[in-house]
Amino acid sequence: LHLSIRRQRQMCIRDRLIKLSQVQTAESMAEHAARLRASYGTGSKISIEVYPLGYGRQINVYVPGTQSFSFAGNNPLNIRSGLTALGGSVAPSEQAVQQALAQLGAGPGDRVLFIGHSQGALVAGNISEQIQSYEVKGLISFGGPISHLDLKAPTIAISHQSDPVSVLGGGVNPMRENWVTVSGDADFKSLVDAHRMAAYEKTAAELDQATDEGFRRIQGKMWQDPGVFGLRYSFEIAR
Repeated sequence: LHLSIRRQRQMCIRDRLIKLSQVQTAESMAEHAARLRASYGTGSKISIEVYPLGYGRQINVYVPGTQSFSFAGNNPLNIRSGLTALGGSVAPSEQAVQQALAQLGAGPGDRVLFIGHSQGALVAGNISEQIQSYEVKGLISFGGPISHLDLKAPTIAISHQSDPVSVLGGGVNPMRENWVTVSGDADFKSLVDAHRMAAYEKTAAELDQATDEGFRRIQGKMWQDPGVFGLRYSFEIAR
């Protein structure tokens, strides 16, 4: 029996809806990666896509990585949140994601797929590891330090061999019945370049051509029907 006890400190986190637009289901890993990279920009933003199902909804949550290397300030996606999340406590960035999902009424009947980069993948993994009122359909991690997590939901962990962030979880990503790890070995100019979301977007495009049976099996557990229209909610988050 795996018991996860996590500490939470009350913090004032604000999630403000700044944009609502129509969107169609992503049909490839590259599309998911592109949408995740688009969530980066001025300030801190979380993008959530909501699609109707016969019963409940399919909800895709895109969580970007660390956007500030300050230990203070108004940006919840800072380095302090990353260290807090890695240490097992509830980080402000995680609280922001949970609040955004609560605003959209995520609950019984809903299936949630998390797509995260770096700290965003760690935060998504921490949420996925806990019992939720909704079903966690899966996690797609780009360069996330998640190897230490006991994830039950289908997981695709994509990392670059020269990316130092992906091993901060204490080891290499495992290979399990519900977890497939894809390790890219492209030649990057620097460790920073190896960790950038733009580099992972290129790796995702290459992965779309993969024929590995294990990868396709895990992908099939979390993939959506093509051509379904829904709504994209963009939240600006701040302390």
